[in-house]
Amino acid sequence: GLRSRIAPLLAYRPPPDAPLAPTEREMSCFPVALTYDLLGPHRVLTRCVYLGRDYSGRYGNFLGHALVAAPEELTGLRPVELWEAPFWRDSPDTVLPGLTEIVPGATSDPESLGEWLARQGDGGYARLGLLLETTVRSLARGHGRLVLVAGDVEEIVRWITVISYSLPPAVALGLSFTTYSADPATASQTIVGTTPGVWLPSDLDAEVIDLAEPVTGSRPGRLART
Repeated sequence: GLRSRIAPLLAYRPPPDAPLAPTEREMSCFPVALTYDLLGPHRVLTRCVYLGRDYSGRYGNFLGHALVAAPEELTGLRPVELWEAPFWRDSPDTVLPGLTEIVPGATSDPESLGEWLARQGDGGYARLGLLLETTVRSLARGHGRLVLVAGDVEEIVRWITVISYSLPPAVALGLSFTTYSADPATASQTIVGTTPGVWLPSDLDAEVIDLAEPVTGSRPGRLART
């Protein structure tokens, strides 16, 4: 029954303000949806990327595939480190390699992210405090989510990664997320990334943070201060 539980994670809808008949250059700007979730004893990562037309010429085609692992196979990794892992593919014509080890991507090391965060100044650390406090509260309560809004999915990935590095490894392994969803209201992950044009209901059980807006009213909790 695992395959049927993974299938809903293998879905992709372009942002609502995306062109209906995009060029290849425009499609390269469509956000990639990397999703991490916990399904019983399994840890699942799915990656969906927009391809444009299918064999019949109809737009809406995308490529999605999944990595299913036991928790011990991710020991030492934060799942978001697999954002640009070398085993992902962007073309359906490519044969997927057999995996002997799970190798993280090269752009999510803590040193470069620490330098990026330092360049944000006091506002960056204030934002991290707010995001970390919201995430920890959602994990502790077992409900509530953090929705990150940005026009660039890389911005969302960086913040998810910084949050993950700020948590103990075992806690980070229990943090579900998706870097992009066209429907955050139905996404079940603790952190959900989306784009500015996506509609959000007023009664959404989530803290919505527009990453283009300055931080206001943030008071970091003890973990964030530490």
